[in-house]
Amino acid sequence: MSRRSTSQVEEILLLHHSHLDVGYTHSQPIVWELQLEYLSQAVDWLEQTAGLPEPGRPKWTCEATEPVRRWLAAASEHETDRFTSLVHQGRIGLSALRWHVTANVDHAGLERLIAGKRELEQRLNTSIRVACQHDVNGVPWPLADVLIDNGVELYVTAINPHLGRPVQPRPAVFRWQGPSGRALRVFNGHAYTMFDQFLYAWDDSVDQMSVGWRELESRLLETGYSLPFVYLTSTCSPVMWDNGPPNPFLPALVAKWNESELGPIIRYATFDDLLERVSAVPDDDIKLQSGDWTDYWSFGLGSAPVATALNRRAKRLLTAASTLSYQRPHSTSAQAAELIDLYDEHTFGFWNTADDHPQTQTIETLKQSLAHEGYELASFAVMDALERLAGNPPADRQIAAVLLCNTSPEPVVVRPEIPESWVGEQPPSTSRTYRASRMTYANRTWET
Repeated sequence: MSRRSTSQVEEILLLHHSHLDVGYTHSQPIVWELQLEYLSQAVDWLEQTAGLPEPGRPKWTCEATEPVRRWLAAASEHETDRFTSLVHQGRIGLSALRWHVTANVDHAGLERLIAGKRELEQRLNTSIRVACQHDVNGVPWPLADVLIDNGVELYVTAINPHLGRPVQPRPAVFRWQGPSGRALRVFNGHAYTMFDQFLYAWDDSVDQMSVGWRELESRLLETGYSLPFVYLTSTCSPVMWDNGPPNPFLPALVAKWNESELGPIIRYATFDDLLERVSAVPDDDIKLQSGDWTDYWSFGLGSAPVATALNRRAKRLLTAASTLSYQRPHSTSAQAAELIDLYDEHTFGFWNTADDHPQTQTIETLKQSLAHEGYELASFAVMDALERLAGNPPADRQIAAVLLCNTSPEPVVVRPEIPESWVGEQPPSTSRTYRASRMTYANRTWET
């Protein structure tokens, strides 16, 4: 087979990354530690392979901002300079979103999801123009406008093929019209790891890769695929599909393939390289699609109904706390938002979901505890805001007045029923109130 095969494909763009699952392969705290190690390994590896010729010179893509933010927070100035240099060389790629989410995320959560983008742009003196969501099958429709508002030019998907139905055709480029009427370019790509799967890369054989390429090429021809490139991603499968490190064995295989001329050139790429290819496609050749991108994959939310309900209530409490204390929000609001957002991250449970497996129990407990603790801290933020708004002293006797607050943007009609115990005659010992006593669970009955 000649390199110029029967399809129009001239090159295979290979995006190498670690798919972030906060849980699943390891418990959550271990995942974060490993992700920090991977970035240090990537910097060393990329520097060591700087002399390899293009297009097989490795590149590494950080598919989420949070591991990068945590790594930079712990990095020395020298380490930061090395990382920044590789970003500017185009050998480390960045993405705009903090992690991959469920459909449970609200608009405030979407704004926080992209907040790390600006931080990294300023810290690394670069621009991040691409966002991705790997594994999930859909995201809330307002995300399109949030991405556009924050300077994102391309949204890349890698929808899980087993647990949902991807938008068709796939792979393909289309324009996704958001609620505002503006449109964002989308690369509707294959699931992540498909470089390894389609081309049998784990066999370390160019002959096997040739078999895989012919099979993939045939499918592309059948679907009418017309782009001059194929975009595929690689992790460390089949050993580490998720939360995997850089694969030092892959460059040698890529070099052998490129020398064999058995198919299109394989070129290491970042999201910016993909954006360059997608930007070359004329608008007239791109279909416009509009509407909600439903996530059929969020089965984890249903597996933890109590935690999910608390998480949703906590978001309303955070909104109320923000309204009540707009001048000086309590620090617990930020802590609650962090926990709530982590609960909205897409991973639920250990890969071996046997109920009696210790790692299953640990990961599920840690996951659900995020919602419970987030709810408690959001509740405290509301109570603290009410205390300060009312001017309550730390300790008092009896109740002088009742404060009613509507934290929604719409008028609300209520008929308050004030308990007689609040205003009736009471023995001195029971008429006392303290800040702590006013914050007990029994006194936290509110409408949100």
